[in-house]
Amino acid sequence: MKTTPSGRHPAYQRLKADMLAAVEHVRTSPPASDFNCQFSDFNFSPPPFPIAGFRYYNGDAVLPELLPGTALTLRAQPDNPHDPCAVEILHGGWKLGYIPRFCNRRVSRLLQDAVPLTCEVTRISADAPPWDAVAVRIYLSEDQLLAA
Repeated sequence: MKTTPSGRHPAYQRLKADMLAAVEHVRTSPPASDFNCQFSDFNFSPPPFPIAGFRYYNGDAVLPELLPGTALTLRAQPDNPHDPCAVEILHGGWKLGYIPRFCNRRVSRLLQDAVPLTCEVTRISADAPPWDAVAVRIYLSEDQLLAA
């Protein structure tokens, strides 16, 4: 396995840099001045990312059922002893893994505030290394926002 001097896989480093850039963009974007703004002005939509721990949970068992667009369930775990911001990713009754730690804080807060987020599969790569087999995206759809 190819790693960087920090011991991380290069894809992980690229993903982390992309997520941090997205967070910085959201943080520095000016707030909407009125309620007539476009939905995309305030949509929470980080770039797709692989599921952390996919190879350690039920990922292999569920992989044949997953297709791009498959809806997944998110569940915050504020009592998780390793990370109070942990967010599980589930399909049916199967645990697939977690949102990566470096980008889970905001999602955890939104879920704990009962904000209806959507998680869906964006990419399946059965031939990829286990840590990169499935990528997902999380977003707040306009329908969910209007219904909330």
